Amino acid sequence: MGNCICHEEINEVPAELQMIDLQMPDHLYKDATDRNTPTVSFENMKKKIKVLRVIDGDTIDIALYHEDTQKIFKYRIRLYGIDTPEKRPLKSDPHRDKEIEAAKKASEAMQQKVDENKQIMYLLFYTPDKYGRLLGTLYDKKGVDINRWMIEQGYATEYFGKTKKSFDQVLLERDQKNVIKE
Repeated sequence: MGNCICHEEINEVPAELQMIDLQMPDHLYKDATDRNTPTVSFENMKKKIKVLRVIDGDTIDIALYHEDTQKIFKYRIRLYGIDTPEKRPLKSDPHRDKEIEAAKKASEAMQQKVDENKQIMYLLFYTPDKYGRLLGTLYDKKGVDINRWMIEQGYATEYFGKTKKSFDQVLLERDQKNVIKE
């Protein structure tokens, strides 16, 4: 059996805590409760961001500078109002291969837009969704709404948090409207 280190005695204050004002009085928190303490919100803020990674056609990782801490933090953003095909659909899905290919094209289209802007773009934040995910609309440097562009180009469908359409439904609508790209 290996050694288990369950407790390590700390003799010094860790470097990351040395930056905190240790003289801040405890009474500042006396009235803070789980119910009355607001969470951090970026709702309705439009911020310059750097897109670090395209996860898929409707999800990105970003770097966001915080003026108050003068630090950059990473966030995962679900793009508001759009849904793109899944990269890993159910194996039982009869259109699995088509959906995987459509997902790849949606991701590539998003990556192209990010690359065209040298990763620096703008994000309008919304209220987090029911899962706590940050939602936002992505804009390029010229002010073009990339979420809307993804829909107009046929890489995404509109989605506002209700029941998602199956890929079968998307294909049927595409055939009717000739909009969704495979």
